[in-house]
Amino acid sequence: MITMMDACLDELQDALSGLQRRSLATFFAACAERLLPLYQHFWDKEQWGNPELMREVLDDVWSHLQGGHMPDVKRRLEEVGVLIPHGDDFDAPDSTFAQDAAICVDASLRASSTDENVDVRWVEY
Repeated sequence: MITMMDACLDELQDALSGLQRRSLATFFAACAERLLPLYQHFWDKEQWGNPELMREVLDDVWSHLQGGHMPDVKRRLEEVGVLIPHGDDFDAPDSTFAQDAAICVDASLRASSTDENVDVRWVEY
């Protein structure tokens, strides 16, 4: 049975699949901007993670999208990767929201690089 949420996600994925990488990077960066306060809230509560680094990485993406230099994507992906909380270690929903924020930062970084794979299904986050 397809839910309304599934139908909306399918429609959004279809729309995103027609975008160029730069537009995908912009989309995911905008999503990350809206979710980053939830990562900060998680950090405030759990004292785990690094919201300053997430902000820095997202700023790198925005700078690149505005014509600045390309960040060291591999290094930045590694930094973000270790800052994604795992649900088994923390209580939901805060950890889930922090995961979603970090995944959107990761997706924006990947989309801004031609060397990384991008999957429009990440819009689920």
